[in-house]
Amino acid sequence: MTAFSEFPAPATSLQPGQALRIAVDAGFVLRVARGQVCVTAAPAWLGERMFSAQTLVRQGEVHVVAEGGWIEVRALGAVQVEMAAPAPPAAGRAYSAWRRVWRLAGGA
Repeated sequence: MTAFSEFPAPATSLQPGQALRIAVDAGFVLRVARGQVCVTAAPAWLGERMFSAQTLVRQGEVHVVAEGGWIEVRALGAVQVEMAAPAPPAAGRAYSAWRRVWRLAGGA
């Protein structure tokens, strides 16, 4: 997980009522440095209906996006948010997983 001091981009400021719509991957991290925002998740099917979960994120709190897609970050006052994309998977972990599969399949 990304540490707060490692957020790569400067904080984004939003005015009251302003919304930011952004495409993100699962694991995307949003931290509210000042104010509070409402994060609307990417639409998903729930039964036979489309559903978008909304989460209130207050000053100092962190929100991690569970499912990739288009999200909306709506300011409920003057806010500053910091955002970070998820870290790419480590190549070593992928390699060791393939080695285990190869061994199970009867490889050397």
